[in-house]
Formats: sequence, structure tokens, C-alpha cells
Amino acid sequence: MISTKKTGSGTAFSGVLLFSFLLLLATPSATLWGQTTAKYVPSNAFFVLTTHLQNLDKKVDFAALQQLDVYHEMVKKYRSTGSNENEEAYFEDMLRTPSQLGFDVLEPSNFFACKEGIGTFLTFVGKMGNRLTYENRLQQLKGEDYLLNLQQKDGYNLWTNGKEAYAWNDEVIVNIWYVKLPGATDSFITNDDGGYEAPPEYEWEEIDTVYEEDTGEVQPEYGWEEADTVYQEDTEVVQPEYGWEEADTVYEEDTGEVQPEESDPALDGEQEWQQTIAVEEWAAKIMTRSFLQPISANAAFQAAAPLSFDFHAWMDYGTLMDYFNPQQSMGMAAMNSEQQKIMAMMQGFMEIFYADTYLSMGLNFENGKMAVQSEMFFNEEMKPFYKGVYDVKFNRKFLRYVKGDDKLFGYYYMNFNLKNAIHEGKDLVYKLLDATPAYGNLASDALKILGIFIDEDAIANLLKGDLLLAVPGMQTTLVNTKIYDMDEEFNTVEKDTVMLKTIPIVTALLSYGSEKDMMKFVNLGVHSKVLKPQGRYYTMTIPNAGIEMYLALHNGILLLTNDRELVQNRLDSGYPRSQRLSKKHRKTLCDNASAIYWDIPNTLHEVASGEGAAASGIEPYVNMVTQEFESISITASRKVGSSIKGTMNFNFANKDSNSLQVLFHFLNDLFLDMQGGAKM
Repeated sequence: MISTKKTGSGTAFSGVLLFSFLLLLATPSATLWGQTTAKYVPSNAFFVLTTHLQNLDKKVDFAALQQLDVYHEMVKKYRSTGSNENEEAYFEDMLRTPSQLGFDVLEPSNFFACKEGIGTFLTFVGKMGNRLTYENRLQQLKGEDYLLNLQQKDGYNLWTNGKEAYAWNDEVIVNIWYVKLPGATDSFITNDDGGYEAPPEYEWEEIDTVYEEDTGEVQPEYGWEEADTVYQEDTEVVQPEYGWEEADTVYEEDTGEVQPEESDPALDGEQEWQQTIAVEEWAAKIMTRSFLQPISANAAFQAAAPLSFDFHAWMDYGTLMDYFNPQQSMGMAAMNSEQQKIMAMMQGFMEIFYADTYLSMGLNFENGKMAVQSEMFFNEEMKPFYKGVYDVKFNRKFLRYVKGDDKLFGYYYMNFNLKNAIHEGKDLVYKLLDATPAYGNLASDALKILGIFIDEDAIANLLKGDLLLAVPGMQTTLVNTKIYDMDEEFNTVEKDTVMLKTIPIVTALLSYGSEKDMMKFVNLGVHSKVLKPQGRYYTMTIPNAGIEMYLALHNGILLLTNDRELVQNRLDSGYPRSQRLSKKHRKTLCDNASAIYWDIPNTLHEVASGEGAAASGIEPYVNMVTQEFESISITASRKVGSSIKGTMNFNFANKDSNSLQVLFHFLNDLFLDMQGGAKM
């Protein structure tokens, strides 16, 4: 089905992703499957979403989940998007029993996006189950229009009425949506081949400007003679009354709605006809597989193993970036200005960074967690850069200064080899300039001279490129603040005061090389009155917050924290080992170049205990969330091969039940609570 207008059938697009997700709930038990739909996905698709239902069928009782009140409500909402009874019934069966619509839910389905010309085709490919059933239900859906708009093509059928289209054969069912790039028709003109190109740049004729010599003479301002001014006596003039009838002026109330611009029926008809032709051509291309090769021929796509996940998303960075830059993607005019040269250079940067670069993200619903595995594939030119940047080791001295008990809120960690990043980055820039004829050797030589002053060794000896930011708990401390009071004359006056407040403890840790060089920056802060020496550490106050921060340099580590006790008493030894981060967290930090951890219960319980939380009524919902959800963790590995791998885990408190089942039961409890506890 294709649509670019919000008609009743067009609203099916809003539910295609919902359909891909909820289709799994209507899946019967399956034991065998084959990947039929993948061969209908062209290799130039810049986004592919694969739904693999057989995996989930082994993990979850879908029939039980379908009985939940929240699922009934979701089906009800989706059904209501239909514009008539036939569409409503079709949409409901789509989510309850798709097999009754002719779909085969045993095989994976694919939803993908391809950029073609000035538009993008969004395409859903599902496996055909029973062709006769599918055609009967489609005829029931479309009524009298079915036979009127049905076309028998070579090897497939196509139904279209100018607004929407369905294509199918014995293997697959294909639904297509067309999205035009914003402003594309305004920016491009049609060429002789029927394609699109940028409009020619107007060439301004140069005109020699001739300026008259300034002789110093004062020229008269006007060219007429001066005359004596005669003023007439002001006499009262009675204006004639007009014969217009007085009418009450009625002003329409401004509703805030943007009124649609008046359309040209002839132009709209022409655009709709062109769109219909484009969609029919795209349907033919997909149904006959008239493209160079399928996505499965991409070596990186094969390595991503999409069918090992319940859901898998694939993105082509190069095509995706090209999508958001339509003028360059459709071809720039010949370079004849400095601005266009800069644009070309920036495009060259994008090509180096994003060409043949892909992102794979696979989601699995496992017992106790929703697990996402990511993998970024890059081109050979970027390989030395990533290998150099991720050539890092975790500074274990950081562990001394972070408490990891049951009060930990979370942490953020990143570690990049700053020296290698600068070195490899300069090499990439030199390669780009050498390949840009518009600049010749001048810019390249200039940057190489500049490179003499950019000493990566000196920079790396200052800061190593790592950072650990932790929130290990809460503290009650004195905070400088302002209050407002009344003086004897009842005027509002501002007063500075000190109050006890409970605030999060925040600690930032960085590795440095030369303490002598670091002290140059510290002394600058002291001389500018930003920092105040306090023995082995320095203090500063955050403006408008009244919170004191403490800075210390010790044994290659820069500490910045609002925990006075840490810099006063624990610079040498840190916290006892029993109070530090657990073995699991230590391993995460050592194995990865970046990591994020967030403890959900600790954070939300603290929010619920804050000022005004009781009156807001959020505490019951906080309790519901904290009973089910444990934490979120995100990592990016420091090991670089032909790709970089990462993870994102949504961890649940219940480790024995499948996370999808726990998630739906949580949503059901939340829905019932919001409905007052009454079941449907």
C-alpha cells in the first residue's frame, strides 16, 4: 500500500511499525522458516528493519499477552484509524490474526527505505501465506474499487487508485509509501532525460562603476527656483457624507490553526499523476527484483547476522547523510566560488567518514533484560583512525575515588587516545586536501605548517583523553543562597544566607601527564580569582548555584568534585576497597572505551522523596517502575577489528521471566492504574 495523503487507508503507514512489532503477538508456533522477503530488499536501502518472529515464539506465550487489557486497548486504537467498517475490521485482524489476511507470519518481514531521485520509498515486504485469502480480503477492503483499479502485471498483481497501491505475487506482499524530500521541487528542474538537476547559477555581468570627482562645490538640492510661499487661510470644509450603509464588522476568532494554502487543481493533478507513475515503477522494480543485488549480498550485512535477533535495524550512514543533503546528492553546479569550494570540501569530509559505513543494531528480549547489540562497520580509510583512537587502557587509579555501594546513581566513562586522534586526524585532512584540486597544494602546505605548532605529544602529555564522571550518592551540605525578605518599609530586599541542602555528590576524574604544565592552568585560575588555594586542593563556587566545588591534582589524576571529605581526607588512599565499585563495574570500565550506567531505583526514589514530590502524586508510579526495572547500561568496546561493537542493556529486577512478558505486564498494570483499576 502506498500513500502520501492522510486518508483512511493512508493511516496504515502510521501503524506499519506497530504492525511489525505486534505481529509477533499473533504468531502461532513455528518450527521451520526461510528468508524469502530479504531478496526483495535492494542493497542501496539506507535503512532496513527486520522482524524475526520465530525467536520470540520460543520465549513468550503470545496468546496470554493478547488477553491483556492494554493489548485490547492498542488494537482498539489502531482499529479506530480506519475510515469505514471494512478498514476497521481489516486493521483489527492485522494485529490479532494476520494469517486471516493471507500473511505468512512464519518468516521474517522487512521494512526498508530507499532514496530515489528527489524522494524516498518506504517499503514493507511480508511473506505471502494464502494468495486467495489475501485477494479476497483486499477485495472486501476496497469494495467496488478493487476490480476497477486492479492491474495484471508480468509476474505480479498491482492495485492502485492514484493514492495508494498494493503489489503481490505468490511469494510476497509489498506495501509502499512515497515521501518527497522537503522543498525538492523548488530546488531542482527537470532535465531532458526526465531526471532532476540543480538550476543553473545566474551569471552577473560585471559593470565598471565610474565615480565623479568631488570638486568641493555645494550643489543645489533641487533644480527649481525658489518662490514666495503663500499660505491660505484655514477655512472649515464640510466633507460630503457617503451613502454607504454601516455594517457590523465581524472578526473571525484566531484558533491558532495554520490555514492551508490554496492549491492549483491542475498542478495537483499533474503531481499526483507523476507520483503514481513513480510508485508503479518502484513496485515493478521491487516485484521483479530489477536491482543490482539484494541487501543480503552486502558482506557487512551478512556479518551483522540480522536473523539472530528478534528485531534488527540496519543503517547505511553514507546514503543517510546524502538523504539530508539533497542539493549535493543531486549534483552541484560547477565550482566557481569559494563558498562552493568549501561545500565540496565538506562533502569530501563526509565521504571519508561515512562512505561504506554501516550501523547494525539488534534487539533481543532475554530473561531479565532487553539486550541491544550494536556494531559499526567502517571503510578502510577510517580503520587506522579508529584503531588509533581506541588504543586505550583504563586508569585503575580512578577506582579509588568512586564509591560503589547501594547508593550509587550511575556513571559516565569515555576514553580516547588523544595523541593518536590528532595524528590520524591530520593524516585524514591531508588526504582530503590532496584529493581536492580546487585548493591545489597551497592549503595542504599551510596546514602542514600549522601541524608544526599542533604538537600531539605535548597535548597528550597535558591530558590523556579519558574521563570518569560519577554520581555515587547524596550529601547534606551548606549551600550559599539568596532569600527575599521585607524591610521596615515593606520593600522586598535580597539577602545572602547559608542553608543546609541535600544534593547529589558529583565527582569527575581525568588523567594528565605533566603536572608542571597542568599547574600553569591552575595558577591562571588562582590569579583570575576563580580558584582559591586550600592546602592540597582548590575551591571555587558555581555562580548562581552557591555550590562549592573542589579541585585537586594528585598522582596523575585531576579530581573535580563537590565532596569536600574526598579531597580533604582521601587523596592518598581513596575509599576502602569494600566501598568501591563492584567487580562487574570494574570489568566494564576496563574492557570498553566508553560506558554509561544508570541505577533506576536509586534515582527515582530520591526524586520521589524530594520537595513537592508527594503533592505531585508520582510516588505510586515510581514504586511501580522501581519494582520492575533495575538499571540501564551502555558500552562501546575498545577492541577494533573491521568493526566496533557495543551493547545497551535494559535490565529488569525479575531475572527469571522474559523481558517482553515483564514489559507488557508492567504496561498493563500502568494502564489499569490510570483507568482507575477497572478492567475492560
